[in-house]
Amino acid sequence: MSFVYAEKIKYTLEDKQIQGIKIYSDTKVSIEGAVKTNWSEQQRKAIEKYGMCKSIIIDPKCCISFAGNNIFLLQKLFDQLVEWGNFEIDQLIEYAYRIHLSEHKDNIE
Repeated sequence: MSFVYAEKIKYTLEDKQIQGIKIYSDTKVSIEGAVKTNWSEQQRKAIEKYGMCKSIIIDPKCCISFAGNNIFLLQKLFDQLVEWGNFEIDQLIEYAYRIHLSEHKDNIE
């Protein structure tokens, strides 16, 4: 089982109260079974050696995180973001939610 979740936090920095978000996730990417077909030999070796980042900051106010091993849905989201070029955060959220709803519940990562 894989996970990712976020928590709103408040902290003090140089006598100022700051609000932020902490993101927690597992870091293990399993490259076993059918999942092996998702990666080239070179990619598999790199992931086994270095791991894989599961949180990507795409904007000072936006971070995309994912759980699991199947990055197909993440790639689908990023392909759309590249195609749009400029986009609003609400537009990104709506598209990500559509991806989420289009998949079987056991395939959502």
